[in-house]
Amino acid sequence: MKFQLSKLTLRTRLLIIILLASLPAVGLFLLESSREYDKAQREAQNNLMAMATLVASNESRVVQGIKDILLAISQQPFVQNRDLPMCRDTLVRMAKQFSAYDNFSVIDTNGDILCTGSPLDGAVNVQDRPYFQTMMREKRFVGGAYLVSRVTGLQVATFALPVIQDGQVTGAISTALRLEELTSMARGIPLPAGTVIGITDMQGVLLTREPAIPEIIGKPVQDAALMRSLSAGAPHFVDGHGMDGVQRLYAAVPIQFEGKPFFYVFVGLDKSRLERAARNSLVIDFSVLALIIALSYIGTGYLSQRSLLKPVQRIIAAAQGVSAGNLKARTELNHEAGEIGELARQFDVMAEALEAREEANRSANKYIEYIAQHDPLTNLPNRRLFAMQLEQQTARMKTTGKCLAVLFLNLDRFRLVNDSLGQDVGDQLLLTVAKRLEGCVLAEATVAHLGRDEFVCMLPGVGPQEVMMGVVQTLVRQVTEPFVIGGEHIEIGATVGVSLFPDHSEDGTTLVRYAEVAMHEAKESNMPVRLYSPYMGTIAGRRRVLETELRRALANREFLVAYQPKVDTVSKRIVGAEALIRWQHPEKGLLSPAGYIRVAEEIQLIVPIGEWVLRAACFQNKLWQDAGLPPIQVAVNVSAHQFKRDDFVDTVRHALQDSGLEARYLELEITEGTFLHGSHEVLHALRGLGIALAIDDFGTGYSNLSYLKNLPVDKLKIDQSFIRDIVRDPNDAAVTQAIINVARSLKLTVVAEGVEDRQTFNILEQLGCDEIQGYYCGKPQLPDDFRALLQSGYATPFVSTDTTTSNAPA
Repeated sequence: MKFQLSKLTLRTRLLIIILLASLPAVGLFLLESSREYDKAQREAQNNLMAMATLVASNESRVVQGIKDILLAISQQPFVQNRDLPMCRDTLVRMAKQFSAYDNFSVIDTNGDILCTGSPLDGAVNVQDRPYFQTMMREKRFVGGAYLVSRVTGLQVATFALPVIQDGQVTGAISTALRLEELTSMARGIPLPAGTVIGITDMQGVLLTREPAIPEIIGKPVQDAALMRSLSAGAPHFVDGHGMDGVQRLYAAVPIQFEGKPFFYVFVGLDKSRLERAARNSLVIDFSVLALIIALSYIGTGYLSQRSLLKPVQRIIAAAQGVSAGNLKARTELNHEAGEIGELARQFDVMAEALEAREEANRSANKYIEYIAQHDPLTNLPNRRLFAMQLEQQTARMKTTGKCLAVLFLNLDRFRLVNDSLGQDVGDQLLLTVAKRLEGCVLAEATVAHLGRDEFVCMLPGVGPQEVMMGVVQTLVRQVTEPFVIGGEHIEIGATVGVSLFPDHSEDGTTLVRYAEVAMHEAKESNMPVRLYSPYMGTIAGRRRVLETELRRALANREFLVAYQPKVDTVSKRIVGAEALIRWQHPEKGLLSPAGYIRVAEEIQLIVPIGEWVLRAACFQNKLWQDAGLPPIQVAVNVSAHQFKRDDFVDTVRHALQDSGLEARYLELEITEGTFLHGSHEVLHALRGLGIALAIDDFGTGYSNLSYLKNLPVDKLKIDQSFIRDIVRDPNDAAVTQAIINVARSLKLTVVAEGVEDRQTFNILEQLGCDEIQGYYCGKPQLPDDFRALLQSGYATPFVSTDTTTSNAPA
């Protein structure tokens, strides 16, 4: 397992630091010990070499004496004249005189021994002996080779000198040196304990050894390293195993005479003795060092506990308190000096800042949650909060058995007032209506603002229908009492649709939809209030007709795709477009999706329609690129029904493959709720294709920002409800600025839709919005019209009349 210092306690780290600090001392100790060992080994080598050199010098003198004797014999007349009787007498006398030699012999050129100092049992020939062959070939003094004498049968070292007359070898004089004589010379050298000395011939055959081991005399040296050292021809050191199996340090020196080696001498020291002495010294020195380090450990541990660990533990305890949520935890080490004291003080400052920031975050989160669930103008609950509260109330009603009414209220003639008297008057009118509604209902009721002129109310625990309808009519009368706003006398009407729980449905969403159906039926019937009925023939009939016509439109290819430009706020150039479906109705003409998309979703027709729009947008974008127009990114809306299908990713992939469009030129706009609650696998799979992903209508729900940062998203598209009134409503501007700041912190592109005038564009430009979309930049256009716009590169408001100077607006 990998060692990780970061997982160790502070005490352990300190001990490791002490250990590391001790390493140089240990290293120096080991270095010095190594040097002492090397020094002892060098001294041992020097001593061994001195002894080996001394033996070699002595043996060289022996060889010189042998040659002198043989040379003297070779010059005698009996050798020159081949006087064999005289030869035998003389050699016998010399053999007795020189007891160190086994024998003296006179040999002819054929290797036959003519005369010798020892009696012969028969003819003896030495022509096969290597020493004789070398002597005859090189005509020089040779010797030192191990032999068993054919004359005496003793182990000897043989020497021979050629007899040369008139430049020709006429014979040879030989002698054999007894091996005991070599042993006696070696035995005369004082040897330290554990030391051996030996002499070999030129072939590495052991001639003598001290201490003596008789059974190995006459056998070749077995250790290859020692043998290579002996044959090196120069003084040498080597580690090797002796013939007794003991490992030794050897000094090897050749015994040379007249530039030619005759013997090798080696002196070896038992390495275990050398190492044992070094080891004993090492143990003593290391014990002293270990004692010093141990005392350092103990002293440092005591000091660190008092001056370091306890303060750090106080800091850790405070940090654990902060981590557990106790932001009031402090170290209380303000009196501490040095780095730890500074650390403690900085931690306390940080804890205080965290406590203040947490309080600010709580306030900000409450505000964000509030504005995400409330209408910024009226401060009434918005659609999301109303749906949650309605769900809770219906669950409670199920347990109590009581009824609940949902009222969908639409203000008549509000748009006329808003357009004629201005949006400020319209806003004041909405605020007054909201206050009147809240004043008309009981405390347990809920009033919500869904849109500009639409409100919805929830009345739990209502009585019989007659009583309830009376209450509703009273509410309508009070809400539509004449208004005086800004000196203007204003009269409006109100139309209300009512649905009941559990009579009409037990589902909150369905109750709101039924109340809206009843409201539309009331408008068509010119009545202020209508109670939903399952048999509202007009609405149901229209619905059935619409469903049939939608299916026919898909089969007959009555749908078209229009493209609305997206403009970069800095360059003012068209950088993208949104693909928007249009219905070319055979009787009603070109229809926007507002009147039929919801029905298409409910009857599951949105999936094939959405796939058709996706493929049409991909093929059209590729056609523009093939025509040489600047490449742009085309955005396509994706419904929750499409996104939930298992084959959605394959559908997108096939659209790209079939059209030949690169994935980077396709953007999918997905609603905030689908992003948050959809499959992350699908989102990452789409991102893996290279497609850009955008959150559509951002801000209409409450997104957890920490969750948002983990989504594979490229763009945030601010809902137009925040853009529409941004010029007049500072709350909308504040929400928009907050969304832009969030997007920048997450490195996301921000797109604002619903931009309808220059003032709105200027504010968004100042707030740092990246792209804008809306009627100010251009209405949705069919492909041929959009092609001309794309060819110019600029949306209509940004095309300069003087193209030679600027393409941006003045």
